[in-house]
Amino acid sequence: MDFTHTLQGFAEVVAINGDACKSIYGVTLKATERIYSLNTDFARALIEGYAVGDTRSDYQEQLRTQLRQFERVSEYLRDVSEVFVATQAEVFSLGSANAEEVTRRLAAEVEKQCLSSTSGGQTAFSDALHSALNAASSTYEKLIGTSREITEASLGVVEKARPGTVKKAA
Repeated sequence: MDFTHTLQGFAEVVAINGDACKSIYGVTLKATERIYSLNTDFARALIEGYAVGDTRSDYQEQLRTQLRQFERVSEYLRDVSEVFVATQAEVFSLGSANAEEVTRRLAAEVEKQCLSSTSGGQTAFSDALHSALNAASSTYEKLIGTSREITEASLGVVEKARPGTVKKAA
């Protein structure tokens, strides 16, 4: 095992991190575009709602107009919330996949380096390293599972807050 091979292994890990950063950047750019579009549509709808208003209309018409504007606001907030939750879930899954790959490659590289440098007791060292990696993997899997549950619960809350509930109440 020479120094060049070790550097090549670490360069591969850095390249994986770079690709993950590009993917996360793409996801956040797409989310930013969607938020910008939602903001533009919402602003346009509000301006149209106020521009058409007639001060001489009856109370019932004014109330209907205010309820329509309230529905627009609730739809806008729901849509923005969906974008944020979906983006958070996608960024988290990209980050976790990247972390798994980086951990796997670094652990393999460390194991190669450590095993090649020790003369005796390689199996004891290997067993200890595998035990530590298994414990870390188990903890990581529990973290991923908890995060998925939180994301699914958040998506469930957003799903329940559909405009149908606002229209029924109005």
